[in-house]
Amino acid sequence: MRRILVTLLVASLCGLIRAYGGFESILAFIRRVFRGKRGGQLGIGLLVGLMDIATANNTVAIVMAGPIAKEVEEEYGISPKRSASRLDTFSCIFQGIIPYGAQMLVAISTCATLGYAISAFDIIPLLFYPFLLCLSSLLFILFDKK
Repeated sequence: MRRILVTLLVASLCGLIRAYGGFESILAFIRRVFRGKRGGQLGIGLLVGLMDIATANNTVAIVMAGPIAKEVEEEYGISPKRSASRLDTFSCIFQGIIPYGAQMLVAISTCATLGYAISAFDIIPLLFYPFLLCLSSLLFILFDKK
């Protein structure tokens, strides 16, 4: 039942965004700021990251960003595998860093259970995995030989 509700919510949200020109304005921004295959991949990463910040759910962010990423991949000549990889990787990066994301809330509640008063902003500087994942992803995009 829960999955049906999430599916309806995402489909409705995507329909509203498309109807009011949101997808076109996002595509126009990506076209204006990013050039070439590398830029297209960075645009896809930023796109899914912003969707993740807005929804705090990386699955929903990927599903919402998918149609826009499809257009970007076709326009910039990015392979579908690479586009899907960027969607997944950058959604994980942003989901791991946002202070109201599931991972952060679990960490804070675990610390509270153990008797420690800690905030998300105390944890963010110690998030090695998302930061290293971001660094390695950016290096892979920038120094890709294809």
